[in-house]
Amino acid sequence: IVLFSGLFVAAVLGQRCTQTLNVDLNPITFTAPKTPDLGTSAKCKWMLNALPGYKVQLNCTVETPLGIGLPKDRRGCFSETLYVSPTGRADLSNASEYCDIPISVRSIDSSMAVGLNGQLISIRGEYKCTAYAVFDPCDCGKKINPRIVGGTDASPYEFPAQVSIYNTANLLDPCEGVIISSKRILTSVLCVKDHVEHKHIVKTAYYTWVGIHKYVKHYEIESVICYYDTCDPAKGSDIAIATISTEFEFNPGVQMACLPFRQNVESFEGKKVEVAGWGLKNPNGTYLDVPNKQKTMLDVISNKNCNEMLTHSRVIPYHLCLWTNGTNTCMGDYGAGLFYTGANGRLYTIGIASTVPPGSNCINQPSINTRITSFLNWIKRNSPEGEYCPV
Repeated sequence: IVLFSGLFVAAVLGQRCTQTLNVDLNPITFTAPKTPDLGTSAKCKWMLNALPGYKVQLNCTVETPLGIGLPKDRRGCFSETLYVSPTGRADLSNASEYCDIPISVRSIDSSMAVGLNGQLISIRGEYKCTAYAVFDPCDCGKKINPRIVGGTDASPYEFPAQVSIYNTANLLDPCEGVIISSKRILTSVLCVKDHVEHKHIVKTAYYTWVGIHKYVKHYEIESVICYYDTCDPAKGSDIAIATISTEFEFNPGVQMACLPFRQNVESFEGKKVEVAGWGLKNPNGTYLDVPNKQKTMLDVISNKNCNEMLTHSRVIPYHLCLWTNGTNTCMGDYGAGLFYTGANGRLYTIGIASTVPPGSNCINQPSINTRITSFLNWIKRNSPEGEYCPV
């Protein structure tokens, strides 16, 4: 592999056969155009684009009639050279040169640019490349655009890792969850405690009751694992992993959450978190008053201070307390992710909205939530197919 100047590439590669291809999980194959004239040069470029959350995998080989071997020059190269930009730069200014086969390259993000330059193989062989999308577990915690009391409307797809959960027996009592793998979400036990008796539906990219939803898709919950096998909220440890029947379709409005593996000893005291949900805008209202998903910013307080402020509950180490005057989570926000923005700009799910203060106390007392760092090993153990990237 040889790195080279982009100015050279721009001069060498023409526009004789430039294509833009959308890449998904199903492999696509592309080749340089054939010509009957031996020695005619081939100058082609392919722009490959996968959906956000995926990388492009490129595999190339040369096919020849009857499997005849191909001559190489003194460098051990064929007459054709492939140039690959792993970040999809159209001018190939950061591309690497590949002059031997087979070739296997993976993009750095969701785009790749491939250029071919040289004489077409004189024995009518041809470069054949296959490209497909591969899920990238490290592409997590994205915020596409820069029950909540005192909150404001969330922007479309602002929290793409969050989903809404509906019990088909009571569609007016919404819950929330957070995507942690291609088939699993984290949520509150309260949201799925009766999943055996009633079908539960997961909705992705759902932020308003009105209008057209570009990325909304419904998934049925297939199974649930609770920290306590009985899924009894009264036992504490309000955390559950729900598995859907088919894999999520990732796109700009549906992404995976980052979990705080690198912050596993952080208390987050004094930090701010964002939370979004369908909870009541005021503690005396109804869910019908909330046509749009709400969001708010809350402060993490110490468990000690939290205990001093509470009148009905007590907190223990696996709890995370939030308190900001005039705003809070409320009924209907159960299972929502508590999103902390790291120095790298990623959103980390450090908590799950759990117990809310009773009645009108939504805005008068702290909320008690599940602290994710206390359950990281349990999450990994009960979602073994997941790839968790410590970003």
